[in-house]
Amino acid sequence: MFLVASGVIGLGYGSVFPSFQAIAIKSAPNERRGLATGTYFLLLDTGMGVGSFVLGMIASAMNYSFMYVVSYYTLHHRRAVIRKKREGLQVLNQQG
Repeated sequence: MFLVASGVIGLGYGSVFPSFQAIAIKSAPNERRGLATGTYFLLLDTGMGVGSFVLGMIASAMNYSFMYVVSYYTLHHRRAVIRKKREGLQVLNQQG
């Protein structure tokens, strides 16, 4: 089961990360594609390193359930609330 799970994760990383890199490069002007690639990998590595460290500290101080709640709130719930506020402001701007 462990080997199957690692294979699935490998396939996911192997398909998702190059796709995100292609999006980053495509959205950058031609003369800044190298900068876009460097920035993409800098933020990817920093996010994985810092994220793993912070979530590991949360999991060791509390438990994994609390870590998942914190992750959900910071990554999904908070952004959904911000998105709803922006949509509300856009409606008000269109009306006024």
